[in-house]
Amino acid sequence: MIELLIVVSISAILAALIFSGVASMSKRAQAAKCISNLRGLGTALGAYAADHRNMLLPRSLGLYRTTEAPEPIGLRAWPARLLNLGYIESEDIFYCPASFPRNAKEANHSLATDIGPFRTYGMRIWVTPSEIGRSFTSNPQREEHKPLHAIEKPSDFFILTDSHWAKLAPPSQGYGINPDIPKEQMIDLRHFERANSLFADGHVEAKDQEYYESLGESQKAYTGGKVYSFGVLTH
Repeated sequence: MIELLIVVSISAILAALIFSGVASMSKRAQAAKCISNLRGLGTALGAYAADHRNMLLPRSLGLYRTTEAPEPIGLRAWPARLLNLGYIESEDIFYCPASFPRNAKEANHSLATDIGPFRTYGMRIWVTPSEIGRSFTSNPQREEHKPLHAIEKPSDFFILTDSHWAKLAPPSQGYGINPDIPKEQMIDLRHFERANSLFADGHVEAKDQEYYESLGESQKAYTGGKVYSFGVLTH
């Protein structure tokens, strides 16, 4: 009986170790896929900028325009614009596999036509230094093309990141990171307590909570003078 109990105990320990190893490998695979997605999106955004006078595509082009009509729905949100103009072929690249929805099929809608919350990676909302001092919420410049040369430190200025939109049901990835609504659109530390981010120089890097919380002062020139890291979701 004692020998049997020993065998059962050893088997249970081995099973737990194997399960833990498999789970860890799965999480690492998800993180690697996420990084690959962001690199692909970086290539698409770079190609778009090259075709548009070195200007960066904003989150929702022309959403807050007051002097002219906004862009058509299919060319307004950044995922839709990249898809409909041919810079991206598959919608799956817009989804981190570590968060819901994990792919286009699970999302059950098309980013090319949907005018909803666009469940995808979060794009940073920012204004150029010349626009500081205006109301950030009502500033139409936040939703217009931005000159890449306005970014003083491209290697330390992220454009896209793992995100979480708490207002949705169920909570999902969110297409924007907005400093005006701190409890809804958050940076999501979903990969081993880190979030993968695409930076303006094209590289992708996983950053921890301390990094994002440090951005309020060092990069306030790109967030309308507001502290940027309003909310970080941890697991």
